[in-house]
Amino acid sequence: MSSWETLKHLDVALILRLFLGECCLVVVSLLVLELLVLWRRRRCRTLCHDFCAARARRASRAKSCPNSGLFECFACKFAGCPHFSHRHGTTSSDPPGALTDDDGSGEDSGDEGGTTEGLFISEWKGDILYGRNSAVSGHYILGYGTEPKKADEHHTRDPKTLLVWHANYHPDGGQYLFPETKKPFVVPLALPGDDISPEDFVCFHFSGQEGLYIHPNVWHEGALGIRGKQHFFDKQGAVHARISVDFAREFKCLLEVSLEQFNPA
Repeated sequence: MSSWETLKHLDVALILRLFLGECCLVVVSLLVLELLVLWRRRRCRTLCHDFCAARARRASRAKSCPNSGLFECFACKFAGCPHFSHRHGTTSSDPPGALTDDDGSGEDSGDEGGTTEGLFISEWKGDILYGRNSAVSGHYILGYGTEPKKADEHHTRDPKTLLVWHANYHPDGGQYLFPETKKPFVVPLALPGDDISPEDFVCFHFSGQEGLYIHPNVWHEGALGIRGKQHFFDKQGAVHARISVDFAREFKCLLEVSLEQFNPA
């Protein structure tokens, strides 16, 4: 065998080894990605358990609260304004070189906007679920009972499914929602993080006897009624900063949940 033929055989063997090595690397990468997806979904299910436990504790504590309402007993949490350099926040009332209790971290900067409250209304009109939030003067389309292009609001049939096109989170503060009409409702939620996908969301069902508190940075849509018109007491940060995701535009899909499973037998 000539040296040239030997070299060709060596090249073929080297190429095969490189190819098999790349294949193994791709397989391992896919397995790691799948494990990360499963871990994140498990975190979402854990969130469900935490929310259920938290709402039970809040309901029991509210009964012994000296004030009349649940939301007088629990303060909204606020998140300070993020900073992107080595400089930290201070107050304008501090003169240069003043000795203050501020540690210079800036963690209390941007959290003084206060709260606002009002009525959140979820109302089905045919195939379209409308929302109104008097706390922030908001008017929305929250979801659909069928494909948006086929939606007809001129009928009175109960929706069988819910399609959600949008979600957001508030980086500046939390939000309370508590039903005034004691009817079941659902809320889609996902853990914080801007690298979000539709698979990260879990739709939580509430019987109508309890509400929920949504922490800053938690992805959510409003309280979505299952049928008819429902009223919710709403209390949230007055700044009302919003970071949003449009599922139709970003992912070419809508979130879907069957509402028939919640219909009384």
